[in-house]
Amino acid sequence: MRARPTSIKTGSKARAVYDRAHVTWRAGAISDWYYGKRSPSDPTVVWLVDGIEYDGRDHAGVGGAIDRAFARAGIASASFGAAWCGYRSLEVTYGDGSRLTERYDSTTCRVVLDRSDVSDVPTSEAA
Repeated sequence: MRARPTSIKTGSKARAVYDRAHVTWRAGAISDWYYGKRSPSDPTVVWLVDGIEYDGRDHAGVGGAIDRAFARAGIASASFGAAWCGYRSLEVTYGDGSRLTERYDSTTCRVVLDRSDVSDVPTSEAA
């Protein structure tokens, strides 16, 4: 018997943390995560982030785990960008200012990675 999916309301704190965990996983800062019932026989809702269990209502604890994962990976920020046929692009900015964009290229029909080093990122000069 499988556990039934745990619904997450749009606009809720759980949805915001869920989306952030998804971005963190896609960016490679965490290796696995889960939100839902502990098991088919245990209806307790939990978060699992890299094997560590958090209470289902502990959004701050999960957010802290995500922040620490970003810091360990050297990631300043990560977010989803535009989507193509359901595949959401990923935009990651690292602490050194370099960037990575993962997107679907419809001309080659595959996912491509665009990297820019710190030297490639335009800087503004004071006048």
